[in-house]
Amino acid sequence: MSKSFISPTFILLSLLFFVSCIKDPTPVVHQLRLSQLNVKSIYEGKVMEYDTFRLTYNSYGDPVEVRPDAISTGTPRIVIGYDNQRRIKAVIYAYTGNGFYESHNYKYDEGKKLITDSVRYFGDFDPVTFEVISTHIPLAFENKLTFDNQQRIVKIVQTPYVFTYDGYSTITYTYNSSGNVSKITTAITSPSQGNSSTDRYPVYDTKINPHRLHAAWQLIDYDYNRNNCVKVDSYNKQGLPVLMDYTDWTLSMNKFQFLKLAGNYNELIYE
Repeated sequence: MSKSFISPTFILLSLLFFVSCIKDPTPVVHQLRLSQLNVKSIYEGKVMEYDTFRLTYNSYGDPVEVRPDAISTGTPRIVIGYDNQRRIKAVIYAYTGNGFYESHNYKYDEGKKLITDSVRYFGDFDPVTFEVISTHIPLAFENKLTFDNQQRIVKIVQTPYVFTYDGYSTITYTYNSSGNVSKITTAITSPSQGNSSTDRYPVYDTKINPHRLHAAWQLIDYDYNRNNCVKVDSYNKQGLPVLMDYTDWTLSMNKFQFLKLAGNYNELIYE
């Protein structure tokens, strides 16, 4: 009986070919990171407000703070906390001390999947554990999150629905073969205002989405798209947006500006 023989050289070349096929087609997302955001509010051609946010990273390269030059309710610092497995534990829009105006605390199931985003407003938090200590108003809601096998958000169930504070809303995201959300369906069930359902169909460019630079940016905005669905006035040589125009902010993924920061023009600086 004859035996077949496969050359070790052939095996090695095959493995190298396989690895080359599965590598990230846009390695820039692993080479650059955000270092500064310049956020402008422009009305009738005049700059009404201008804020500079500087980013701080820990030794792992994970962002821990997005800090403006002048902190206020409209321009908070964003504090990002992690657990001992480097999973995002909390995202807090905070003042200079331990007070906050918006807090997101995340929970994972036994399989380490992110399942809930608990949101509270106006209170105090522990800067070590990132847990909410107290709140000054009763407004709070919970987002139950569902991700697909590519770790992209596909459904958010919000209870109660934040705009009526009763019932619930369900947002469903459908992705196309380009890696972008092609359809967003928002269904609202509200005893006080009735039920409704609407669909949106975002339009994208062909450049790199800066949310892909870190999982924190994706989670904050629930934006896991490959490309950008907001107007971009200019890009850098790597294909990342430099000036993002949110004049019509309803075009953006979830109808708010980058990292939920106020302002209709965002200048992104990388390092």
